[in-house]
Amino acid sequence: MLPGLLRILRPPDFVSLMNAGIGFISIIAVAYGDHTMAASLILVAAIADGLDGVVAEYTESGPIGVDIDSLGDAVSFGLAPAFLAHYVTRDSTLVLAGHDVTLVVSLIPIFFMLAALTRLAAYNVQDAESGGFTGVPSTLAGVSISVFYLTGLHDAVGFDPGVALVMLSVLLAYLMLVEIEYPELERGHAIVMGGLVALAAVFPDALGSVFAYALLFFLLVFLTVGPTLYDER
Repeated sequence: MLPGLLRILRPPDFVSLMNAGIGFISIIAVAYGDHTMAASLILVAAIADGLDGVVAEYTESGPIGVDIDSLGDAVSFGLAPAFLAHYVTRDSTLVLAGHDVTLVVSLIPIFFMLAALTRLAAYNVQDAESGGFTGVPSTLAGVSISVFYLTGLHDAVGFDPGVALVMLSVLLAYLMLVEIEYPELERGHAIVMGGLVALAAVFPDALGSVFAYALLFFLLVFLTVGPTLYDER
């Protein structure tokens, strides 16, 4: 006999649970020191996050659909990226005024995680029926952390990878909390981004990380132009 709570789950909810499971495996990959795998798994979780909406279009949605989706996102795009940024920073050696401040700096991504939780809770209350987002969506923020790491752009600009991820996590935490309206991606744009996410996840190092760079460019365009697109609708 199935446990009672399983009976209220619908097909989209199982996809959301898969999203959370992938996020958990990403955290385990970080703990084992495979940061590239961890970042790639966050991208795979983003694909699952998009698929639950597709499944919901063709199947019945359950009473806990919105909440279970947000809880899954909290794991994959709140905790997992913050954990990645923490461990990458922890592997650095950061000295300020003669003191090792590596541990202190490595804890700063906690603000990213807390901002993601706040963003997701706010979505359930004020944005779930609006067709848009107040602040940068947590999925986009989490993907930005992982894809930035996969590009290796921090090396190109001469930044310590931990410092770069911490700075990015603070910026994205702020953007998740600002009252700026972002639209949902149109289907065509979502398909393009989904394709780039899949390619960057499966081939993170291919052709000089070209897919990760393309995805990062797409994300930057959305971050800067998205609110304008929303205003024009």
